[in-house]
Amino acid sequence: MSFRPDDAVPVCLLPDGSWVVLEHRQYVGSPEHGADVVDIPVGFKTDFGSVPWVVRAILSQIGKGGRAFLVHDVGCEALNDVHTGRRQGPVLDSISVDGMFRRILGELGVWDTLRWLYWVGVRWGALFNPARRAGWWRTAPQVIGISVLAAPVIVPLAVVTALAGAVLTVVEGVAVAWRELWR
Repeated sequence: MSFRPDDAVPVCLLPDGSWVVLEHRQYVGSPEHGADVVDIPVGFKTDFGSVPWVVRAILSQIGKGGRAFLVHDVGCEALNDVHTGRRQGPVLDSISVDGMFRRILGELGVWDTLRWLYWVGVRWGALFNPARRAGWWRTAPQVIGISVLAAPVIVPLAVVTALAGAVLTVVEGVAVAWRELWR
């Protein structure tokens, strides 16, 4: 295993809702998977995956698999840096970064079904990110197939979550108006 089970990555929540890494950590992949090495530097800022809020309520990115999201964010930042010219040199391609993400989730004990759902999510995200889009069509059959299979479960849950969010927004608005009325 490339992360020890007790090897937490100390982070601090920032006012903007992102997190910053407080101590250096390193992920080292197993030799049978290419022995990838990913440094997680002190000061690295992350959102633990750009997961839409309606999906985040169903599939949390913080918890058992949080370190996988962190390694994935480091890999995606490297791809963005190469794409924008801020970095030179070899980096893993998007398909490899996403595959490593799925593999690390498994190493951390995340259920197989969730690993594949998270992987589908990051592959859809890659389609809409110019720095990560290259090679997307090679994974499209898997991404689309899993999406079709998962949609009957995920879409209704996302709709209920969105409706609950809308109701809470209205209730909060009424509560604020009520409070202001009686000041």
